[in-house]
Amino acid sequence: MYDEIRHVFEVSSGTEALRGVVDVLREAAAESEEGTDGALRELVDVLQNAQPERAALEVAVRQVLRESRLVHALAESGILADVSVFKELRNRLARRALPAREHPDDVRGHIRAIFYRSDDWEWVLDASEESWAAVLALLVDEHDAAGHADRELLGAVLGLAQRIGALGIDEELNAKLYEVEDYESPFLDLSIEAHEFLEDHRAGPGSDDSFRKLLAKIRQCRDIVLYLRDNKAIYGTSLRLTALSRRLLQQLDRLELLAHLVHPQSKRDFVQCSVRLFRSLVESTQTANSVSRLVKESADLLAFQITEESARKGQKYITDSKRGYWAFLRASMQGGAIVAVFAFIKVFLDKLPLSLAAEALAFSINYSVCFVLLYLTGSILATKQPAVLAPAIARKMDEAASEQGALEGVADVIILAWRSQFVSFLGNLICAVPVAWLIGYGLDHWLSMPAADTAKAAQLLGSVHPWESGAFYYAGVAGVFLFLAGVIAGATQNHVIYADIEQRLANHPGLAFLGDRRQKLAAFVAKNLAMINGNVALGFFLGCAGSIGIILGLPFDIRHIAFSSANVGMAIYAAPQLITAEVATVAALGVIGIGFFNFLISFLLTMSMGLESRQVTFRQTRSLAFILLKRLIRQPWEWFVPYHTSRYSLR
Repeated sequence: MYDEIRHVFEVSSGTEALRGVVDVLREAAAESEEGTDGALRELVDVLQNAQPERAALEVAVRQVLRESRLVHALAESGILADVSVFKELRNRLARRALPAREHPDDVRGHIRAIFYRSDDWEWVLDASEESWAAVLALLVDEHDAAGHADRELLGAVLGLAQRIGALGIDEELNAKLYEVEDYESPFLDLSIEAHEFLEDHRAGPGSDDSFRKLLAKIRQCRDIVLYLRDNKAIYGTSLRLTALSRRLLQQLDRLELLAHLVHPQSKRDFVQCSVRLFRSLVESTQTANSVSRLVKESADLLAFQITEESARKGQKYITDSKRGYWAFLRASMQGGAIVAVFAFIKVFLDKLPLSLAAEALAFSINYSVCFVLLYLTGSILATKQPAVLAPAIARKMDEAASEQGALEGVADVIILAWRSQFVSFLGNLICAVPVAWLIGYGLDHWLSMPAADTAKAAQLLGSVHPWESGAFYYAGVAGVFLFLAGVIAGATQNHVIYADIEQRLANHPGLAFLGDRRQKLAAFVAKNLAMINGNVALGFFLGCAGSIGIILGLPFDIRHIAFSSANVGMAIYAAPQLITAEVATVAALGVIGIGFFNFLISFLLTMSMGLESRQVTFRQTRSLAFILLKRLIRQPWEWFVPYHTSRYSLR
């Protein structure tokens, strides 16, 4: 590396020289077994033994800093923009199509010139802070560490403090904070403390007293924001409030970092803070137009709250006892019977001379009434479970990030969830097919209203054929809708909490005529509105899918295991002559496959959202998969039937 570094400084200086050094580091990192850390250690060895090259690198860094405008980068880079999420999304898309014009002296332009490959930030962050600190320590002496504070750094500190103070009195934020007992806002005092800190620094070396006061006020502000985020289940959240709280935390972290650069406690403190700032600026500059990062950063808390509500509901759909197992079987059998009734209604609706729009509306209302009735009667529809099971599992995986051995507990919950799902599938099938047959028999013999003729029976059987009807693909579409219904239910519950719906209804003057029943109505709405809304949404998703597919001329439809099994029962009664051993086997495989894909797609989507919102690592999921495979090989029966005494507990 020595020859390459020497050649860089022989032919270039300033930004070009630093660009050349980065090229050398990038190549060395690719060749080193230790990656960027190994390349940086090699660079440290070169600089320690080559004084001219070390001096040249120090000059190049100082030249770039001296020629750059820093204040905007220090106060803005890596921090969410102070605009709505959707406006920022539009801005990023626009900048990707037509890059924005920036001031030629902006330090971010120099960073883009030095780290010119779009993925450079990845290998920069791949190295540890200690490795970068070892390089920087060679370029900084004690005098720099004690006296490093230029006009733009001080301006960034004051500007950040003023922006934080303005956000701290935001109407939406304070509407939630004022619900906290004994709340006194520290945000208004922050800019005062920052001003005193800077005046103290300008007057001399600066005292530790003003520095400590500023840091204490920063911690108070951070504690308030974290309290609001940690108690999201109590206060609720919104997309704007989520972005606002994240922006505040980012600004507070940056302000504390800059305060340490203005008034470092030691050379080590200065170097470490400089490295953190450097890594942040490189990453934020290169990912400034990333759409996926914006969505992730803006929606994290709202996604957590949505899946958290589903997790609370999900606990009711997991049984850890023999008694609960049989209760699940009964509830799912009841659900299968209800679905059979509404499957017949759908067939009769299909016979009416309706337009596509009217047919979609009729099907949607039929599905919605069915799902709401299932919910209100406590019946279980197996394919609705994944949307609420996955977040419950994700919450357990969240514990695995901090508790030793918790992955075994997560495996227990997944096995319980699978077993509960299995018995629910079983209960739906046990009742849906025979009840559909009995309804067909009753309509035909007592009311002379046959639901289906031979042609319709053949169509119903064909709709579940595994490879000729596209049933599994359509089952996957239904799985997506099941996931979306769970998201809508969680978002509704978040809004119920955030908007304080229960208390507003309980005190609504227009409902005063209800007397004491007004409070009961408010409690019912607060408890059930989210799930009712999710069920209605699912009904309209499923009811409109087929009509949309016809209108667009696309293979777009749905298959649902409970309704498909009821359709098979209907076809068995209407045309028993069609039921051969081969047809029965194919229909059984089709129904089981439909249920599997309903479950799999919904489960994976919701699990992905739950894990992302909790920042659970992929390393944990791989370890978990190994544990589950081992348990499946050693004790396969525990996935399907309960033990005499429960080994596991959800509490």
